[in-house]
Amino acid sequence: MKKLILIIFLVPNLALSELEFDEYQANKSESDKQLHNLYIAGIASGFMYANAELSIRNKELLYCQPEALILTNQNLINMIDDQIEANYEFYKKHNMTIQVILLSTLMRTFPC
Repeated sequence: MKKLILIIFLVPNLALSELEFDEYQANKSESDKQLHNLYIAGIASGFMYANAELSIRNKELLYCQPEALILTNQNLINMIDDQIEANYEFYKKHNMTIQVILLSTLMRTFPC
């Protein structure tokens, strides 16, 4: 129950800020991971809705995920972590946001 209350109070604050590389890398406790999971799920949903809107307007999509492929939140986190591992120095130097890392990963993984 205490964790639920904590999440309810922290999620709105988390939603108002960007999750930067340094913060993502530094905060690896279980409660941080739960918040990161929620945050990443929200970002991914936003990208999905943006793609749906682009499709309705007959515009180029951000990325083209195969219809039969369902990405879980763990898949997204693994993709982010793999991307960070492959480009660690770049992301560290520029302190990129997780939103940018996820979007660039999705665009590279599922080009249109």
